[in-house]
Amino acid sequence: MKSKKLWTKDFSCITLATVLSAIGGEAMTLPVSLLVFDETQSTFLSSLVMICGILPDVLLPIFIAPFIDKAGKKKWILGMDLMLAVVYAGMGFWVGRHTFHFLLYLLFTLTVGTISVIYRLAYASWYPDLIPRGMEQKGYAVSSTLYPTVIILMSPIAAFLYENLTIDRIFFLVTGITLCSVMTASLIREAKKAAASSYTLRQSGHLQRYHPGERRAVLSAGTDAGQSQCLLQCTVRRGQGGLPVSGRRTWAVHPLSRCGGSAWRHGCRKRFPVHCSSCRRQPAGI
Repeated sequence: MKSKKLWTKDFSCITLATVLSAIGGEAMTLPVSLLVFDETQSTFLSSLVMICGILPDVLLPIFIAPFIDKAGKKKWILGMDLMLAVVYAGMGFWVGRHTFHFLLYLLFTLTVGTISVIYRLAYASWYPDLIPRGMEQKGYAVSSTLYPTVIILMSPIAAFLYENLTIDRIFFLVTGITLCSVMTASLIREAKKAAASSYTLRQSGHLQRYHPGERRAVLSAGTDAGQSQCLLQCTVRRGQGGLPVSGRRTWAVHPLSRCGGSAWRHGCRKRFPVHCSSCRRQPAGI
């Protein structure tokens, strides 16, 4: 009997593309936050930049998801990565020739946040199709460790890059990483499938109301992100003795805050397990 293999070409490509995309995002998020605080000396303004990056996660997924369900996931992922590369390159050319402008970075984080939401939705709906049959548990175990590992490793590297490179060079570096992610994802073969029916707003409300596991997942994700951003602001504010102090304290606390949120999320999953879609009892009306 032929043994099943997890690391097929498609699964390896989507994993590598996800790692590259996460590296690029983390390498850009922390330097932008530090730059805004260093230029404005205001935790309130730097918090506004972070809020603009998170705001699309609150407003857009429930409206965008039906459109993603009706189109090819590969096109969405490649398109969003290309748009990110264009945005990063454009910012690199602009900031290298102009002085700091707060509204520009506000618009930048809002744009990147919007693109990232669409990318994550397309990734979440495409990833299950790329896991070999019978390898679902191992595949999701790999997926769940990618972002925490990248965050832990990239936080000190991002702080180091900010201390030793100009912001425009960081933008160009992240542009190159994003383009590598595009080239890797383009190697994946997308199987043609019939378009699946998508949830409506009413059906999504029923799911959140009647399934405690789904409700706790939403709350835990919010706790994770909020805890991380709060600690980041407090750390930057305390580290006003100089840039190296701020950078080192930031990369030391940032992974710890994410791990705290992940621990809370793991507790929610143990108490309210989410079963596979084929055996989960759905509430009336869905």
